[in-house]
Amino acid sequence: MDSAGYLKRHGWRGDGHSLDKTDRGIKKPLLVSKKVDVLGVGLNKHAAVSDQWWLRAFDQGLKDFGTGKESTLANVQKHGVNRGGLYGRFVKGEGMKGTIGTEEPKTVDDMGSNGDVAALPKTPTGKIEGVQAAGNGSEKKRKREGKADEQSAKRKRSSADDGDGKKGDKYERKKAKREAKAAGKESSSETKEERRVRKEKRRAEKENITAAKDARQDGKAERKRLRKAERSSHAGHAQAPGSAADELANGADEVKLEPTKSTSKVDAGQKYPSKAQKKAKKMDRLAAEHGGPLSEQDKLDLYNASKRGLSLEQYRSKVVVGAIKAPVAEEKKKELPCKKLEEYKKRAQEKGVSLEDYMQRRDEKNTAKQLQNDKSLPFVIDTPNGTPGTLTLRTSEPDSSRRACQAIEREMAFVLLDEAGEKTLSWKPGDVVPADERLWAGVVTKELPKSVRRARKEWMSARGVERKKGSKKSG
Repeated sequence: MDSAGYLKRHGWRGDGHSLDKTDRGIKKPLLVSKKVDVLGVGLNKHAAVSDQWWLRAFDQGLKDFGTGKESTLANVQKHGVNRGGLYGRFVKGEGMKGTIGTEEPKTVDDMGSNGDVAALPKTPTGKIEGVQAAGNGSEKKRKREGKADEQSAKRKRSSADDGDGKKGDKYERKKAKREAKAAGKESSSETKEERRVRKEKRRAEKENITAAKDARQDGKAERKRLRKAERSSHAGHAQAPGSAADELANGADEVKLEPTKSTSKVDAGQKYPSKAQKKAKKMDRLAAEHGGPLSEQDKLDLYNASKRGLSLEQYRSKVVVGAIKAPVAEEKKKELPCKKLEEYKKRAQEKGVSLEDYMQRRDEKNTAKQLQNDKSLPFVIDTPNGTPGTLTLRTSEPDSSRRACQAIEREMAFVLLDEAGEKTLSWKPGDVVPADERLWAGVVTKELPKSVRRARKEWMSARGVERKKGSKKSG
């Protein structure tokens, strides 16, 4: 039984609503505990098993016999077990249709003859519920018959006038014609000659329409055949100019245009130069002005120097001291093979840096080596407050040690000044690298030049010897 559907058909609004219309009742269903005992249906759980209601009802009936009182058994016989008694606490559910047959509802006359009218409940107005009077039944029957006649007339009208109205008119004309023919009253308003002329005219119009349609289809097929032949004859070439215009001039209904193929090689005058082309053009012009054979890196340095308004020597000096990061030529930015890339990744992980940082540091080293070994374009470093060709560094600068090591590696003289501007350390090509801690402070050991590494090793060994001596004296 679909209890939810049954209640919804009687006005229930669904889950979350009570059964009444004012929402004053409970909104959640009662939780019924599962029956697991062996007691009879409807009995209380704590009632005695020996409590048999039918025996007590029979005994009560015997006691009330002859006194004029109605016993429980008589009430059950009169109203059935659905009213009161054992099954009075249950709600009557949805009935199920049987397969044997159904009883016809009793009328008032039949129930009056059997004496069942008194047992039926009555409304406050005095009308009997559940039973239709004989007069109301006949009146409803007449209403149903009238409604059926009206529906049949509507169906006839809809079948005659279905569609856009032409079907009904055609039906009426054919019907009138059949009736007139059957009665021998053929319409004499039109003579045979007029009828023949009208039919011939209609036939001629139909033939003209058919001929025009065939001509259009033939023309369309011929144009399609010509286009196919033209495509096959001009295979691999673009569509001939003026072919679509010729077809339109000849009165073609439709023209199928060939897709135009875009050519990658376009004239320089019809295309704006890109940034890369402008850059390459300027690099070639600067190289021609400088003179002599230049590598790609030299051309790139010339371009960046002119972009910043510097000479090539000034630009390279700033690159060496770290003031400017020198971009690498395009030929050095080619994609690495997978094996090489995996090796670089492993090295970057060992150093604890990302792959981009490792590659950038590697490019910087290669650029510095190329600048050192390239003798085609020599350069000097001009310092405004020092000796010409000498690099001036200050201890307050963040990368003074690294830049001093780079100067030693490139054999460039330098002077290291303290915060007061006094010289604390100096070196020039041909001198021994000083064993001074300030020279390699804050620099990774692997990045130091070999000469600086040797000086650092000597300094550490001397320091170890001094520590041993100090420990012996204290001991």
